[in-house]
Amino acid sequence: LLSAVPFKTIYIVEGEKDVHAIESLGGAATCNPGGAGKWLPEYARCLDGAAVVIVADKDEPGRRHAAAVKTSLMGIASSVVIVEPKEGKDSTDHIAAGFGLNEFCEPDKEALNTLAGSLDAARQFLRRYVRFKSDAQATAVALWVVHTYAVQAA
Repeated sequence: LLSAVPFKTIYIVEGEKDVHAIESLGGAATCNPGGAGKWLPEYARCLDGAAVVIVADKDEPGRRHAAAVKTSLMGIASSVVIVEPKEGKDSTDHIAAGFGLNEFCEPDKEALNTLAGSLDAARQFLRRYVRFKSDAQATAVALWVVHTYAVQAA
C-alpha cells in the first residue's frame, strides 16, 4: 500500500465500506480483516514511516480498537493521530453527510495540557522529520524539547 502512495496520509478505518468511502474522496485507506479488536501487531510493519490517521468508530469497541492500533504503530509510523467522524458512527456516515477528509473531529486538545500529552505530541512531531532507531530515543528527544519549554515557562 505505501509503495503505491508515498508521502500520503494513510487512513486506518474499521471496515471495507469505510475504506471505499475514504478512497471515494481520493484518500488512501486500509483496514484489518475481521473489524474492531482484530488488529495484529504485524500489520503495523506495513506502515513504517507513514503518516497515519486512525478513524475510530463512535462506539466503545471502535475507540478501543483505535487505541490498540495507535499503540502498535508508536515507533513505527512517522505520526499517528486518532479522529472520529463529525456525524454518524463511522467514516462512511461522515462522508455521506457531506464532510471531507480534513473535517474529522480533532483529537482531544485537553490531552496536550498534561505532560504525557505534550510528550506524545512532541514525539509525533519529531517522527515526521527524524528517523529514530527506537521509541526510547524519540521519547528522550521529546523530553528534552518539552523540558526546554517547561524551564522557560517556569
